[in-house]
Amino acid sequence: MALPVKSEKREDKLPLERALRALEDARKSLKQFSATESVAANDALNAELKIVRHKARKLRKRAMALGSLWDQNAQSGS
Repeated sequence: MALPVKSEKREDKLPLERALRALEDARKSLKQFSATESVAANDALNAELKIVRHKARKLRKRAMALGSLWDQNAQSGS
């Protein structure tokens, strides 16, 4: 049995939503890790962690933009 169009489009977006949640979890974990004493005491580790956190933030921002674009295309295709 075929799913209704809206349900099919919703299922298409589920992997993106899971990815966004995973990126948010990664951001929180990296932030918690950066607050540990071992990271604060090691300048090289702290610098690398800042780079990774920045890239994670940019990736989440681009994934959200992808979701917005997907929503626009889904609405215009309806």
